[in-house]
Amino acid sequence: MTVEYQYDSKSKVIHVHPSECLSLKDIQEYFYKVLADDTIEPGFVEVVHFNEIKDFSYSSDEALLVSDLVRELVDKKQSKGAVFFVKTELQYGMARMLSIMAEEFFSISIVRNESEVQTEIDKLLG
Repeated sequence: MTVEYQYDSKSKVIHVHPSECLSLKDIQEYFYKVLADDTIEPGFVEVVHFNEIKDFSYSSDEALLVSDLVRELVDKKQSKGAVFFVKTELQYGMARMLSIMAEEFFSISIVRNESEVQTEIDKLLG
């Protein structure tokens, strides 16, 4: 499967839409695409729509590899942080696991209500 994204240059937000089953390979491919995308300007925020995922195909050991990609995203693209939008307990747990791996490099919020997404974006873009 894949991870699709749309970048809104006006709001400086990348809306990330993982497929129904998210793997480490999908995550890595997403980061490589964003790093190579010259249209994405420094200082953006990611909104990851975890609410669309039904299954996860990566372990906690594999999730550790994500921290290097996050560091590269911050170094090369000056990412301000991410907001994970979740609905289920499984989505929350997996988002939390990824956030633990990445929070050393940037701010991460996990929200369960779509109305909270914009509040968190505003905080990150300050």
